[in-house]
Amino acid sequence: TLNRWIALAPNNPQPYLLRARQLDRQGQRREALAGLVRVHRMSPENEETLAALSSICLHLGRTSEALEYANQFINSHPGLDRGYLLKGDVLRTTGDYAAALRSYEQAYANDPRQIVNWIAVIWEKVRQGNFPGLVDQIEAMLKQRPAPRDQVQLYRLLYNLEKDRGQFIAAFQ
Repeated sequence: TLNRWIALAPNNPQPYLLRARQLDRQGQRREALAGLVRVHRMSPENEETLAALSSICLHLGRTSEALEYANQFINSHPGLDRGYLLKGDVLRTTGDYAAALRSYEQAYANDPRQIVNWIAVIWEKVRQGNFPGLVDQIEAMLKQRPAPRDQVQLYRLLYNLEKDRGQFIAAFQ
């Protein structure tokens, strides 16, 4: 059990991370946050901890803390895309859509192979009303035959984009 693992290795952040994830799944975000803060003190550059802290703070409406943890992630791991996705999510929540888009674009620049990064950029452009050419870009991405999981995300994006614009979805004909 986690309690035994913690008792045997109290300075190991992993069981605390697992417990925090468990608490988060159970909807006990404040308790999860308290555990993550402890892990953060033990291992301040741990990417899983920073990502979880940013995410949970955002869910709790603590946007300044969420942004702080996202920035810490970026400073500790500047070449990774995840920190920029987290930052984009926080910025979008605060209403800073232009900065959110820049963060998503940086995530994509850091790892263009991750379709989730590209989709985050496209979604933010859609939210900002920047529709021209997006359907063509999505269809071009689909022609590259991405993994089935990614195809589902792309078709969902295309569906929502076409639905929001009141157009029939040619991709499903």
